[in-house]
Amino acid sequence: MSKGFTLIEVILTLGIIVIVLPATTLFLLQLLQEQTSAQAELQMEQTASLILSGLRTEMVEATSVNITNSMLGNDNGVLIFVDGDGKTVIIDRPTVGTVRRLRLQRGADPAVYISSSEIDIVAWRIDATRTDNDQTLTGLRFQLVQAMLNPDVSVYRELTFIGETTIALNPQTNEL
Repeated sequence: MSKGFTLIEVILTLGIIVIVLPATTLFLLQLLQEQTSAQAELQMEQTASLILSGLRTEMVEATSVNITNSMLGNDNGVLIFVDGDGKTVIIDRPTVGTVRRLRLQRGADPAVYISSSEIDIVAWRIDATRTDNDQTLTGLRFQLVQAMLNPDVSVYRELTFIGETTIALNPQTNEL
């Protein structure tokens, strides 16, 4: 009785491996790409949720909204309002290097970025919502369009996410 494999067995095994291995590798690479895309989408969704949730808190506590000096109705919006402590707050979208980010400036405090450097804020749109009859300011509608970036700052797989919300203002919030 001989020990080992015959030449035919070895050739058949190699033939099966040659057929199965590329298909398996392709399947695993595709699965990895889909997982990476899903993680990027989830990160953008979470970022939008945190930003819009923070805005909701800010706007509920706002004593006045400076509609006159804010830039509303375009994709490069700027919002100016007075918070509950009487400080003027400015939220805008400057370009840092080649990445557009959201920035919050509260009074004389240093400005802080409220969006990640890994995500480009493609559009930051703010629209006023008003009553039909007397055009009283009742809220603000925010639209945040994001694109995930590669380390070289190019857009990652054309992935974008749009976060939108309308925030009702307190009746005592003044319009400037």
